[in-house]
This record gives sequence, structure tokens and C-alpha cells, in this order.
Amino acid sequence: MVETLEWFEDEAYWRTLAPVLFAEQRARAAGMQAIAALLGLGRGASILDVACGPGLDSLSLARLGLRVTGVDRTGIYIQWARRQAALAGLEIEFVQEDMRVFRRPAAFDATVSFSTILGYSQDPEDDRRVAENVYKSLRAGGVLLIDQLAKDYLKRMGTCRDWQEVGRAVFLLERRLGEDGETIMARDIYLREGQRREYRYAHRLYSAEGLSALLSESGFREVRLCGDLEGLPYTSASPRIVALARRVG
Repeated sequence: MVETLEWFEDEAYWRTLAPVLFAEQRARAAGMQAIAALLGLGRGASILDVACGPGLDSLSLARLGLRVTGVDRTGIYIQWARRQAALAGLEIEFVQEDMRVFRRPAAFDATVSFSTILGYSQDPEDDRRVAENVYKSLRAGGVLLIDQLAKDYLKRMGTCRDWQEVGRAVFLLERRLGEDGETIMARDIYLREGQRREYRYAHRLYSAEGLSALLSESGFREVRLCGDLEGLPYTSASPRIVALARRVG
């Protein structure tokens, strides 16, 4: 297996990937009102954006009148997010900290993560730490929304390849299921004006049942699985698993 921790902690990787993340977050902006409605949030509610990256989702949520805290371990993203919030005249708290460590007891009405945050570390207990930190950071009745790439879909599709052109750069993205049937083997290639960078890493995947079990074991109740951010039911053909779960007590 490729050493995932080295990749996960490599700020150069995230700097290179930034244009792709910007495009994904900008595409989500138009649907953020529907996401807030899915969570049952009104103006003034407090929300935690875990692994917020460059913060465009946080900005979109703040524009809806929500009080937003964005957390990410990558310094260049937090710096960029703070600058963009200031330019937009939005009051958003951005915190540079590892999601395996960040916990603010009973501070938020909701938590969101759109970045397939689970499975990056080689140690499965790290995923449990993240889930428990999020659970503890929610108030009673608070809701979690977490968006993950679906293992069942990748099993059906085999190898998935995509390419994206951003300005003068081209990103080639390959995802295939590992021999263990539990791990995605990823290859990201960046091309620009004769420059080539390639990143390979492994990423553990979750089935719908596995994600539901992790959230339940971390204290969440009323776990609901959707197939997209509009709340459609999850099926084995859904490319992603969007889990909604609640802290009851």
C-alpha cells in the first residue's frame, strides 16, 4: 500500500490540487441554500465546516446568514480563506488544526464536510476520532452532513478516469479499487507548460453500512443515507454517500 500519511501531510500536494478544489466548491455554491434546508438551518445558526480547504463552501454558507467556523490543517488554504472572507466582508472563523484533534464541545448546530474526509489515514481509529470530535462539537439535536465517495459504486465501475482543464493546467485523475476491495488507489497527474507532477496514494473506502456503523458507534442517532446533496435516497448505483446524522443527547 502507498504510504498515505506522507501524502496527506504534503502541503505541496494541496497547493497543486487547489484549482480543482476551487472548481468543485464553486459548483456547490448554487446549491448551498438547498443544503442548509436539508439540515434544517435558519439564519444565525452556527455551523462547522470540517476540512474546509480554501473555504469557498464556508463563504457560501456565511452568505446565507449562518455563523461559520472552518477548520483545515493546510496553512495556505486557511490563509487564502481568511483573505477571501475579508474581501467579501464576511465574518468567518477559520482555524488551522487537524480534524483528528479539533473539538469544541457543544458549540455548533450543524457540521458539514464535502471532501470525503474519512479514510485518508492508515489508522482506522483516526476516522473514529474525527467522528467523535464532530459528535462532541455538536449541541444536542445538532446535525452532521458528511459526503463520501461510495465503495459500492467504485466496485461496479472498476477504474474511473477523468481529466479537468483549469487555465493552462491539466489534471488527470484516476481512481481504481485495490486488490483488497476496501481501498481506492488514486493517481493524480498535473501537467502545465512542460511541468509534470504525479501523486499516488491509497484511501480506504466506506460502504453505506460501514459509514452508518461508524457514525452510530460514535454516538450519532437517526442516521439517514442519501445518494446526493439534494437528499435523494442512496442506492448501490449512487457515486457518493451523503450521510445525515443527529446528536440526540
